[in-house]
Amino acid sequence: MDRVRPASADLAIEKARTAARLQRPTAEIEDNINHGRTAFVTADIMALRGGVPIRVNGEVVGAVGVAGLSKDTDTAIANTAAAALSPTGETHSMIDGVAVGAK
Repeated sequence: MDRVRPASADLAIEKARTAARLQRPTAEIEDNINHGRTAFVTADIMALRGGVPIRVNGEVVGAVGVAGLSKDTDTAIANTAAAALSPTGETHSMIDGVAVGAK
């Protein structure tokens, strides 16, 4: 993306890695931390919005990570990309604690 910090590439990779390993959007993890689930803070994961798993037949086969813009924009782009890469076109993410589906 244009006009983002060089470190954004590393952040995006870590967001994708976290979403794939935990098989959930990083927005859920960030929300859990914000609601007091502080054990995630020491888990060596990227707990920032913008990571979304890619699912095929209900199984996580990869993930998308986006970093460099606002948390809402990163999440929206990641949801759209994950949906485009999933055969059914569906992903499930959390935005401000509310589950949303992208199709």
